[in-house]
Amino acid sequence: MMEKKMERTPENTTEKTPEKTEKTAERGPFYCFWLYVARIAGILFFDVRFFGAHRVPKSGSVVIAANHQSMLDPVLVGICFDRGCSFLARETLFRVPILGWLIRNLRSFPVPRESTAPKRALEVCVKLLEEGRALLLFPEGTRSYDGRLQPLKRGVALVARRSRAPVVPALIRGSYKSWPRTRAFPRPASVRIFFGEPIQFDPMESSDSFVDRLSASYRRLAIETGATEVLDEESSYIPLAAEGACAIHPHFCPPEGGAPAAQPNLFARWRPYQSRGLKGLSSHGNQSSR
Repeated sequence: MMEKKMERTPENTTEKTPEKTEKTAERGPFYCFWLYVARIAGILFFDVRFFGAHRVPKSGSVVIAANHQSMLDPVLVGICFDRGCSFLARETLFRVPILGWLIRNLRSFPVPRESTAPKRALEVCVKLLEEGRALLLFPEGTRSYDGRLQPLKRGVALVARRSRAPVVPALIRGSYKSWPRTRAFPRPASVRIFFGEPIQFDPMESSDSFVDRLSASYRRLAIETGATEVLDEESSYIPLAAEGACAIHPHFCPPEGGAPAAQPNLFARWRPYQSRGLKGLSSHGNQSSR
């Protein structure tokens, strides 16, 4: 009887899977609590909808590269998926009472603003990705002054090359209207976040080439979803036309006179998810976009 009981013991013992262990390491009770609080606030005040979040891996290292429209962006992107999401913040913010404690517990990591900041930030990013985390970066380097996409910095390419982690482009639409630089506090607005296909750094390419590919991904997302207001007139059609998008849709091509062509609203391909909120979209995480 003792032998049989000892044989059954291993079968009845439930071992933690790597996925559960990693998820537990990424998200503590504090993070989970504020995640759901932020989701409720996002729905009530900003009507947050996100599309293509299934393109962000559920485990393993990944860089989420988003355009930066307002101070709400780290929170708005972080509530789009269940796994923990780390991001960088100015070192001075951690010295502010209450705020410093809060952002530190929400998986933010300090970066100095001195001349050594780029090197220090790169080291922090690579270390976090080596630990298998999801890292949110803003390749523009700062918030937009007019809500439009600014030129991208090479820092995201250096992180992708050093870490070999996939980079998922994320296009934020609407957060600038809620909280531009000129306002002291945010106001209610409709926010949409679109995630594109992951991009992998090619060891044979340069950092500038990778930045160009990432920029083209942003522009493709903006045109396909009808969010062309985040682009200037030229960038809303030139990169796609240069990549042969004329063969896909004639509206992607500029006319012979050189003036920008009217862009089609291709939001219909994203429409199956349009009416769903945060809860509804999370249940469709494994579905592919149409």
